[in-house]
Amino acid sequence: MIPHFTNTTAFWALLAIPLITAIHFLQHKTKTQATATLFLLEALAPEAHEGNAWDRLRISRSFWMQILAVLLLTWVLAAPVWPGKGSGQTVVFILDDSANMAPFRQEAVNAVSEDMDTILRCGIPATWVLMGSRASGQPLYRGPSVRQALRALDLWQPREGTHDLAPALRTATAVAGPTGITRLITSTARRVPAGQSARGVGKPLENVGFAGITPVEAAGPGHWRIAVKNNSPSPLRSEISIHTEGGRPPARRSLFLNPGTVTEFEYSLPPESGKAVLRLPTDAFPADNELLLVRSAPAPVAVSMEIPEQSGKIFRNIINSLPGFSPVPDGSDPDLLLLEGKTENASPPGKAAIIFAASGKPSYGAVTAERHPLTDGLNWSGLLIPSIGSMKPGEKAGVLLWQGESPLAWVDGKRLFLNWPWEKIQCGPRSGALAHDPQIHAIRTGESARNTLRQPSRRNSLIHARRRKTHSNHARGRTP
Repeated sequence: MIPHFTNTTAFWALLAIPLITAIHFLQHKTKTQATATLFLLEALAPEAHEGNAWDRLRISRSFWMQILAVLLLTWVLAAPVWPGKGSGQTVVFILDDSANMAPFRQEAVNAVSEDMDTILRCGIPATWVLMGSRASGQPLYRGPSVRQALRALDLWQPREGTHDLAPALRTATAVAGPTGITRLITSTARRVPAGQSARGVGKPLENVGFAGITPVEAAGPGHWRIAVKNNSPSPLRSEISIHTEGGRPPARRSLFLNPGTVTEFEYSLPPESGKAVLRLPTDAFPADNELLLVRSAPAPVAVSMEIPEQSGKIFRNIINSLPGFSPVPDGSDPDLLLLEGKTENASPPGKAAIIFAASGKPSYGAVTAERHPLTDGLNWSGLLIPSIGSMKPGEKAGVLLWQGESPLAWVDGKRLFLNWPWEKIQCGPRSGALAHDPQIHAIRTGESARNTLRQPSRRNSLIHARRRKTHSNHARGRTP
């Protein structure tokens, strides 16, 4: 098996071989000459004391000993190793996906390349694994080729916000195994856990960027309070250019920013403009140099109600209080249906609808919510359901609310099912009725509930998962 030399720079010692050979070429051979008298010795004294400038190579025992000494020294300095059968190690590089790595992306790539060269000098074959700190699924690269690994880093673009590195580090440790190496590449020393091998890149940069935006509702739509932060250690004066529609020249606004502080200012869109782009001067971190402002306008939603008169009065008051909601004009297709009936008589799956149970049997117990984007932040403790309808969720439905072991509310496509008679509902003093309904929010923003719902393949899996949950798992926050 061919050995692996861990110190290839030792082969420069082989240059001593031609040097030794040249020295032996320059050796002068002593000549013997017979003479009869001693008085001739002075005349035979050599006139050229340096000897011949060049002579034929004289091979001797000392020559071969010197060559052998050079070879042995080179062998020792090169530190050859013979990999055993099946030997090797997995080296995992975790690259910080935070957006603050963007200015130092090339430095991070160079750091990976240098670490690879250092590890290769150990003489053990390596399998390289490159992954981001927010990576999901396949890594950027996995294989033995250094060249292909560095080429795969072209796909790495750090754009994520602040996130925890622990999940990625646990995954890397599992992939590397007990004999592998994990190496974190980051620009922030405080993000490196204790005992984790890491490589730091980057340097302090002068940066000014947009830090936040707050709508000022009292001033009407199209008015915001904008925050700008100076992340530099010194005070700066920055100029914001404001570009609006209509081809008008951009407006300018100058700000004086103290080091490490946030400065706020207010801005209103011109009445004739629907959007504007605010830009800061270009710096090393361009991700926070541009801010898009768009005047908000509620999307029109035409509502058709096919529910009893008592419930209809309640919903008409709710709909009239919501911006953009109005009864459907005669002869037009509604955007939202409010129905009362059984599942098999409900609206088509592609039509947005809220469906209530027509009647139900008495029920008791607290209302609990599944963990889901449509229920997070809502407090269901004030919702009292005296009876539960006979509707049943379909196979692809995602249950949102339970009362005991009975499904109380679920989403199926664009349809929200509320499995109780609405006219018999009782709400706590803080109840907001349908104004906070998650399905209405999805309709107004143009998002289908299907896009935000993990839908199980079988209804049985929903019921079994519900039985494993404890009844103390209440959602917290505002009241529905």
